[in-house]
Amino acid sequence: EEARKAEEARKAEEARKAEEARKAEDARKAEEARKAEEARKAEEARKAEEARLAEEARLAEEARKAEEARLAELARTEPNTYVYTAASLNNSDILEPIKKDSWTNEDGLAKLVAADGSGKGESTQSVSSSSVTNGKVLNIQAAYDTYSNNLNDSGIAGVSARGTVNGRNANDAMVIYSGRSTNANELETLKGSAKYQGVSYLTNSEFISEGTVTLNANFDKKTISGDITQMHFENIWRETELSETAITAKNGEITFAGNAKTTDKGMINIPLSGTYEGKFMGRGAAEVAGSATLTNEWGSETKAVFNAAK
Repeated sequence: EEARKAEEARKAEEARKAEEARKAEDARKAEEARKAEEARKAEEARKAEEARLAEEARLAEEARKAEEARLAELARTEPNTYVYTAASLNNSDILEPIKKDSWTNEDGLAKLVAADGSGKGESTQSVSSSSVTNGKVLNIQAAYDTYSNNLNDSGIAGVSARGTVNGRNANDAMVIYSGRSTNANELETLKGSAKYQGVSYLTNSEFISEGTVTLNANFDKKTISGDITQMHFENIWRETELSETAITAKNGEITFAGNAKTTDKGMINIPLSGTYEGKFMGRGAAEVAGSATLTNEWGSETKAVFNAAK
């Protein structure tokens, strides 16, 4: 009996140990499986992070290249440096005080046509000055009427002068236009048609007359045409036709030059004929500015400047 009990106890102990061993093995396998799952998830997370970082790097590189390309294109199509062009009827010395600011010694004409988006301006001033210009002593007493129109990238002005130079009566008028001309590299990308409307100043004496200008550009055909209209109250005083001409790239600018003539519309119908020229101004040819010179059958000149925006 004792032997039987001892055998039973031995078998029970073996069974207990076997069960403990089985549980330990199950626990070991479960731990290995847990660790393997953790390792799998960690690897997945590592790969996902690598993929995320790689995508971020790719997008950052694409953005960098796109920004480089944008900056390169901006540099390639940067508008040209500001310049102005001025012309007077009589080339009289009476205009000298307007050309330079006597207080600051700054360029007075550049200030008039600053192309700073300030819009229309009008002023009247009287000047009494004594100076030596180009070796000449000039004593000037004069009154000046100034009209200007400054858009963001172009400016125009008309100046009339009446008075005396060294005691002799003198009068004259000047028209000026300025701007930052559109880069010629943009001509290849300008497409379709654009209508420009704006202001003009005309003179054939010591007085300035304001008018309107309309220009129609066809960038597909590379042509431009338009008209300048002077109004007298509600009536057309004079209309000048700007004949169709070619738009061309020249000296890094987008320019045009063509023929101009007055039409039979208007209260004044003495025929005038001549030429006009101009440039597109600003990025994307946002504006246009130019001048015109016309003469009548007796050779008397009319000068005009204009600027307009799309």
